[in-house]
Amino acid sequence: MILTTPLFSGLKKIFPDYEIFVLTSKVNNEIALTNPNVSGTIVYKKNIFSVLKLIFTLRKLKFNFWIDTKDEYSSTSKTLLKFGNYDKSLGFNTKLDLFDVSLKEFVKSEHSVSYSLSPLFYFDNNFDACKLKPEITIPLQTVNKYSEFFGKINKKKILVNVSAGSETRYWGTENWIEFIRQIDKNIEMILISDKKDKEFADSLIKNHISDNLTYVDADNIFEVAEVVRNCDVIVTPDTSIVHLASCFNKPIVAMFHNVEWVIKRYAPLSDVHRVILSKDKNSIADISVEEVLEKLKEIM
Repeated sequence: MILTTPLFSGLKKIFPDYEIFVLTSKVNNEIALTNPNVSGTIVYKKNIFSVLKLIFTLRKLKFNFWIDTKDEYSSTSKTLLKFGNYDKSLGFNTKLDLFDVSLKEFVKSEHSVSYSLSPLFYFDNNFDACKLKPEITIPLQTVNKYSEFFGKINKKKILVNVSAGSETRYWGTENWIEFIRQIDKNIEMILISDKKDKEFADSLIKNHISDNLTYVDADNIFEVAEVVRNCDVIVTPDTSIVHLASCFNKPIVAMFHNVEWVIKRYAPLSDVHRVILSKDKNSIADISVEEVLEKLKEIM
């Protein structure tokens, strides 16, 4: 969803008087709902009563355009498309010619954001999308929650994220301990993790003898985004924090396992970034601490 947000602002530039509705899951609904370019969201839940309600909603609302930026065949997309009430559909025709307009010829690069932006080039082939980056609107109460904490820190801040979506993207305990140990004591490290890795994060805190490492227990995606926004540099494995860093154009060192399509699709979009590739396609654990420190030094 974060990587789809540039489409919302781009559509609003082309169609300033149109309303934009986004079909979401329960998990990513708030990201779209709080976006200033979005008029409303329609939540898709996979149970029979919710689906019936969704079909009723889709039939009731009349859309000029139905846009689907998933570039792979989806039976769910096919079903929802059948019940939608629209003048023209745009999407990626893969197995079947489901959509009136195929977006494949309007994709400018292999990055995920380019797939999200492809409808803009259908509407205006000369559209300037260079300045469009992912975005997330952080609620004021979240900003206020962290303002005092970050206001007390008067030195450079590195965000250290130790979590990832799969085990192949975990760097390893010894690597993190050594990396944290070698960071200058005049730099504040903000440690963050997924809830499931809280015990691991606590162990890193206990292993660190200096007082320049603080764990932040962020409760949701907006709190994570606010922590990212307040830090100067990000160090993380390949995960959604890479894209949150892009939202705020934060310098970042990102560790990726060596799978070409993943790098092309999900590389950082921050102006200043370093991507470190593992030798192993199934793990990032072989990336050395020295290499991460070297890349960090380059962008500090």
